[in-house]
Amino acid sequence: MAFNNLLSFVGDIPDINVNNNNPFWQALNRAPKLTMVELRRLWPLNSIPYPQITTLTIGFVGVNEVVGLLQVLEASINLRSLELGFVVRVPNPTPHIIVPPYAH
Repeated sequence: MAFNNLLSFVGDIPDINVNNNNPFWQALNRAPKLTMVELRRLWPLNSIPYPQITTLTIGFVGVNEVVGLLQVLEASINLRSLELGFVVRVPNPTPHIIVPPYAH
């Protein structure tokens, strides 16, 4: 299986469990032309070829996914457009977490 001409992908799967032995996940991660990705939730680094993604939309990022989001952003070296639909606010912010003023 190969997605040689896949330019964009929309993943509306709420809880993702990537099986690296599954031909679908292998093909998606190796899609050479994939540059636009829209996800309901953040997906692991091994699921999408993040380094080649130029447009990334994530509908929801939970507090426990912030570290994963930072890893994805660091890997996304060609990213030009990022849209985060909803970021969960931390009830009792700690000093190392930035809470935007509109989240209060």
